[in-house]
Amino acid sequence: MRRKPIFSIIIIAIILTIGILYGINKTTDVSYQTLDGKVFGTYYSVKIATESLNPNVKQDIERTLEQINNRMSVFEPYSEISQINRSPANIPLHLSRQMALIMQTSAKINRISKGAFDPTVGKLVELWGFGTQNNPPIPTPQKIAETLSYSGFDKLEFNPDYSELKKKDSRTFLNLSAIAKGYAVDKIAELLDLYGYKNYLVDIGGEMRVSGQRDDKSNGWNIGVATPKKHSKDNLFAMSLSNIAVATSGDYQNFTYYEGKKIAHAISPQTGYPVSDQLASVTVLDKSCMQADAYATGLLVLGFSKGLQLAEENHIPAIFIIRNQDDTFAVHFSSDAKFLQEE
Repeated sequence: MRRKPIFSIIIIAIILTIGILYGINKTTDVSYQTLDGKVFGTYYSVKIATESLNPNVKQDIERTLEQINNRMSVFEPYSEISQINRSPANIPLHLSRQMALIMQTSAKINRISKGAFDPTVGKLVELWGFGTQNNPPIPTPQKIAETLSYSGFDKLEFNPDYSELKKKDSRTFLNLSAIAKGYAVDKIAELLDLYGYKNYLVDIGGEMRVSGQRDDKSNGWNIGVATPKKHSKDNLFAMSLSNIAVATSGDYQNFTYYEGKKIAHAISPQTGYPVSDQLASVTVLDKSCMQADAYATGLLVLGFSKGLQLAEENHIPAIFIIRNQDDTFAVHFSSDAKFLQEE
């Protein structure tokens, strides 16, 4: 079993690929500034269309990412999330503004997704070896049932503005990997806005947000949706987007084997078992990358039929990639994403 990176990603997988598209239609009259590095066990890349770059930008980006990691990583023993996970039951905990926003958004999407998106799956993630534990034994049905008994977003209590949290059961364990990367993308975008940049792309491990356009001859930024195969560099299609966030969850980047079958890291909060469905990946568009990240997770967990129904009912622009039996792929668009077919 492979150890997960800093955010022990439950349902997050990298399907969106931009690198091979950065150079498409690039003009010589635009100066591109690229800042990149490592964070959360993956990479970050910030691309800004500008002639000059404030020398403080990279330092501020990395400081922001470090602050988020120190609040939301289960791999950091003194992070805010780790303190919550160690907390006894019925003890009120004051939440930072960042964590309060994450919890409020999580509550909203947990309700809309009918529980498919649920940060309290942390112990289930650990059981299946996609968390902080290396090579744990395959969990028994009894252990899964026991873990489900203290999982669920209803095991958390909040005050009206989500600035205070109480756990009903001390064993409830949170994992924010299906929302925190998207949140970090939003915070970096906000930082660039404060610096006055209008045309940029922020990418953290495949979750991204774009603003403006890449050059004077385009209407946005070219983003490729990759074939959902590990290490694949092929794109199923490309789209030109502006002023939007994009996030993807898939079943192919992180997996292990159970009873001779490959199982993905997508753990169902309802059953406690890895998701098994023909759905290979889901890509969601939203103004908030944090929301896109969480929605993509919930839709993947639901599977194609229920996920598409939820997207239709809630007007979520979503792209579903289905794996056929012959290992080919079919692409389905929710009604609110059909405009992408014209790209």
